[in-house]
Amino acid sequence: MQLLYWSILYRRLIQAQSLNVDNKYTPKPVTVLICTKNRLNNLKANLPSILSQQYDQLFTLIVDDFSELDTYNYISRLQKKERYLIYHKVTENITGKKQALAEGIVKAETQWILVTDDDCRPQSDNWVTIMTQKAQVNCKSIVLGYSPSITKDSWVSRWAHYETWITAVQYMSYAVAGIPYMGVGRNTLYHADVISPSHILNHKDVSSGDDDLTISQIATATNTTICLEPDSYMWTDGPSSWKDYYRQKRRHLSTSHKYKLIHKLLLGGYSASQMLFYISAILLCVYGHWTMVVILYLLRIIFIMIISKGIRGRLLSNLQLWTMPIYDFLQFIFYLFFSFTIFLPQRNKW
Repeated sequence: MQLLYWSILYRRLIQAQSLNVDNKYTPKPVTVLICTKNRLNNLKANLPSILSQQYDQLFTLIVDDFSELDTYNYISRLQKKERYLIYHKVTENITGKKQALAEGIVKAETQWILVTDDDCRPQSDNWVTIMTQKAQVNCKSIVLGYSPSITKDSWVSRWAHYETWITAVQYMSYAVAGIPYMGVGRNTLYHADVISPSHILNHKDVSSGDDDLTISQIATATNTTICLEPDSYMWTDGPSSWKDYYRQKRRHLSTSHKYKLIHKLLLGGYSASQMLFYISAILLCVYGHWTMVVILYLLRIIFIMIISKGIRGRLLSNLQLWTMPIYDFLQFIFYLFFSFTIFLPQRNKW
């Protein structure tokens, strides 16, 4: 099963077409939508890179979800020199950022809406250009972008980078296969015809899921594409501690029960097969079948490393191939651990 996932699904990213712009491309007005809540430091660090994008018809909409007054004051000062910077204060204080997103979609006056977060900064000043080109040249209404995690000198940072990478491998390869199931709220482009506030608020019973559950509702094989152009990537710092990482993953995994059946089966099949692979390997070792374990393990891990080598370059990952066996085993621990934590109570937070 593991070999089938990597050879049939994930390998598609190596062969995914690059952007090919012809003379028929005409830039359209775009709104970059950023929801924020008491993250002024993030705005100060990353908003300038959004405002400096090389795109003539760009509006930047800051949706303030009941932040302290300093956020409003900062945006007000910027508006004096940034003509197309728009500020909106959320009208209803609800846990999570779904209300902010829903109101932002209404407030945006352009047909194209590019969603990101206040803790993200683009790889280049052509981020908006490339994302919109990808949509229009391919005649798609949704573009799933990529947001890699910056690797710092800590194990939680290195693991977050790998986990972000393998998640992107999954959701992008599924989209290429015609069965999109999620995107990331840090880098997704929508056309106004396919998204509405109701799509966001349909699942407001959980605080997370504004990206994956929304994509699950509206994305199809015919209206969705992915963008693998490096200049379109949005970098994020990732969690600073294991506690932050645990909280983030609990929040993300809390929405998985709302996925479509086909997505549950495919995603569950991959994680289950990986767990069973290691569990069966351990049991075989206990009963003395070392040779069989070594042969099967090397067959699988070498196959994964070969395919990962091609994908790694396209996703600007700094993963070293020799570390793949380590991260692969840690992913088994990850699946094993979080399969139990989903039964623990969770507090809904922004």
